[in-house]
Amino acid sequence: TAKCGTCVAGYIGAECEVAASVCQPNGRIRNLLHGRIVYAQFPGLWPETKCLWDVVAPGMAFVNISFEQLQLPGSTLQIEAGAQAVQYGGSSGSTPGAIVWLASQFLVELEVQERHPSGGLALLFAFCNCTCGQYCGPKGICFPCGGAGEPLCPANSPSDCHGHGACSVDGGSRRCECKGAHRGRYCERCATCARVWTCSGQGASGS
Repeated sequence: TAKCGTCVAGYIGAECEVAASVCQPNGRIRNLLHGRIVYAQFPGLWPETKCLWDVVAPGMAFVNISFEQLQLPGSTLQIEAGAQAVQYGGSSGSTPGAIVWLASQFLVELEVQERHPSGGLALLFAFCNCTCGQYCGPKGICFPCGGAGEPLCPANSPSDCHGHGACSVDGGSRRCECKGAHRGRYCERCATCARVWTCSGQGASGS
């Protein structure tokens, strides 16, 4: 399946021994508001390979990322959206909780370094356009939070104005009233001196 060191269409891996369909879907995912990313367990052994998914939903505000399965013996998984990033590896036997980020695009990179008879990845994603005081759920539905009889909003997230403001109701719509030097729709930016900082601690030159 290889020619001049390059795999023919439909195959990946160090020796072109892996059907590209093990990375499902493979490559860029665009304008899909909710979906599923899978690294299929190859019959018998995990192949040594690398999967990359670039998920883009222009115009959306939040993304919810959760896991049906996350067992990565001898492998590493990195998920990032701008300055926000998490990394997983190994096989702890427990599935981590959902990630909710202020993002309309995220990148997933899975690198399988060694063959292993077990393991797998099944990741669910959903994009939402929620306001503060709402939580982006796994099906792309905004659920209320923080009010009387409602679950607490996730701390230091867009739902609670990143802990730097209060969510107020104005004319039937909700918006963050930011405190101090914090700015942005969800108080996600902090302008001090000549620097502009995001809540993740990453800086960029300000004007």
